[in-house]
Formats: sequence, C-alpha cells, structure tokens
Amino acid sequence: MDEERFVEVHRPPNTHRVYVRSAGEEGPTFVLIHGLACNLTFFEDQVTPLGELGRVVRIDLPGHGRSDVPEVSYTLDFMVEAVRTVLSELGIQQAIFIGHSMGELVVRRLYARVPERFLAYIALDGLVYYEPFGCVYGGVGMLMRTPLYRSIWGSFVGQMMSKHTPDDLKTKISTTMLAAPPFVVKDLTNAILTIEDTDQAPIEVPVLALNAGEFNYAAPELTDKIRSIAPTSERVVLAGVGHFLHAEASDQVNRLIVSFVRRFVTATP
Repeated sequence: MDEERFVEVHRPPNTHRVYVRSAGEEGPTFVLIHGLACNLTFFEDQVTPLGELGRVVRIDLPGHGRSDVPEVSYTLDFMVEAVRTVLSELGIQQAIFIGHSMGELVVRRLYARVPERFLAYIALDGLVYYEPFGCVYGGVGMLMRTPLYRSIWGSFVGQMMSKHTPDDLKTKISTTMLAAPPFVVKDLTNAILTIEDTDQAPIEVPVLALNAGEFNYAAPELTDKIRSIAPTSERVVLAGVGHFLHAEASDQVNRLIVSFVRRFVTATP
C-alpha cells in the first residue's frame, strides 16, 4: 500500500509542510533521503524491492520536491530536524537509513544526534568519512553567491552524469536540479562544505557504502577511512555509472542493499 501525506515541521516562527510517501508494511523500515536539489522520486526504483522486506518511507526535504519552499535559511540542522519530525509523526522507532549525496550527510548528522534510531546506515555515493574540503571548495561556495551562480551550478550538475547515464535520466537530473530555488542551493552548498567534529565520529551500526566509479568519491583509500570509524562496514565501487547510481544501476544497487540488510539486520525475511 502506497500512502502520501504532509508532516508539519515547526521551526519558529514558521511551520513548514514536508511531503512524505510510504509503502510496504511488515518488516524493518527504510528511510530514504535524497540529495541536494533533488526529490523523493529519484528513489522510485528502490520502492518495490525494499518494500518486499519492509516499510519504505521517502521524504522530500524542506525546500525540495512537493515540500514547502519558504525563503528562509536552509541548514543541515533544518534537514535533520525535518527527518526527526517525520520519524516521530509516523511512529518510527528504528530504521535503516539510506542517503544519497547530500542526503547521506543528513543521515550522518542524524546519526550523531539519535544513534539509537539506527538499525543500519547505507550511503549512496556519499563520503561517510568527512574531512575539511579545503580552500578551493570554500571558494566555490563563495562564488555560488555571485552572478557566476548559474554557470557554476550548471557545471556542477553536469558532473553528476557520465557517458553511460541514460538520456531520460540525464534530462530528469538536469531539469530537476537546475530548477531548484537558488537560495536553497546556495545555503545548502555552504552547509555541506562546513564539516563538524561529529562527521568523523564512530558509527556503531552496520554501514554499506556504494560509490559511483565515474564520480569523485571512487578513491580506493576511502574504504580504509570508512572502516576506521565503522568497523562493520562494506564498500563497493560500481564501475561505469555516474553519481545517481541507484537510478543508473538500480538492479545492482538493489541487490547489494537487500543482501546487506539480510545479513546484518536481524529478523529480516
């Protein structure tokens, strides 16, 4: 059964509506968090296979998709607060959290605040282990707030795709991300580039990191860095796919997720 609803997130002096879709019933809950300037529809290919294991909850983060887009300050804390509110409203005590790109950093910050809510942690082309990005990236963040915004953002979006990315997916990525409100993109870009101490803190639940071979996070040394903070971790680099690996190589990604969950999360069918 597929249900949709809006959840109210109170952030004084405002209340923001966040759009949520859920499917499936019995078994563990999966909470899926999309990346910057995207929306929950990018997880369409995960709903059926994960729904065979349990409940699948997808969230449009504030400022994205069908959620409210007020012109306020957008921070990762705001994103985390929205996810926590959804968990409370839907009565979710524990879940397997899956984050793509910026969504993985939202999951990272969420884990720092409520680790007891986690059954497992799955990163789709996210870093898991974060180090300061350096002055070059900081400069990019500053330039995003100048008239060069559209050029820089367009170039960044183009890097999300590889020569193997299907044309229809390229169109969806470009159309969706380039249409995102600039004030949301600018705020969250700067938030992503600001690393906290908790972004290197230990992760005590099983971690699966899936990285795209055609994107910036494919470096082999990241495996050891992740294992240094998450001893129960697995990492797979998928060759020939771009940043949206869960849409480009959905069958492979889904098989890896299902296998991981069946091995590491108890009482999974």
